[in-house]
Amino acid sequence: TMDTEGTRIALSGISGSGIYEGWNGNWVLGSWKSIPEKGWFLIAEIGAEEAFEQLDRLRRTTFLVALLTCGTIRVVVVFISRSISEPIRILADASQEVAQGNLDRDVEVKLSDEVGDLAKSFNQMVRSLKDSRESERNSFAALSSTKEKLLRSEKLAAVGELAASIVHEVRNPLS
Repeated sequence: TMDTEGTRIALSGISGSGIYEGWNGNWVLGSWKSIPEKGWFLIAEIGAEEAFEQLDRLRRTTFLVALLTCGTIRVVVVFISRSISEPIRILADASQEVAQGNLDRDVEVKLSDEVGDLAKSFNQMVRSLKDSRESERNSFAALSSTKEKLLRSEKLAAVGELAASIVHEVRNPLS
């Protein structure tokens, strides 16, 4: 009444195991052992669904752990990349402002690593550039003032020469 592949093989005197259709039509995981000296055989069967339930649960758990691990790694990577790229982006924006002529731009230094050193150097460069521009403006203003004085002096000298020439011309006929 319990004719299965496992019982047929065990009755033939061979020991083994396998997955086959059980007596009730469901798939089973069976193992059989023939004991010829007693004329017996021992067979154990368990429903394949029940036998592999733990494997399915392990597969689902492994998939869930892998998914959570990938999600956690992604969050950590995003956090780290933003913490690295944000100061660099701020520095790039500041350099764009300075390139457009805003020499009052100062980058706040929050880090003490290479990016922080770069921000300090950037601030120092902008201050030096601002000082240089201010010095250039002052020099240009002084040069313009000196030029105006020189032009006035030249005009006065020309007027003096003209006056001396006129005085000379007037004095000659009088003499």
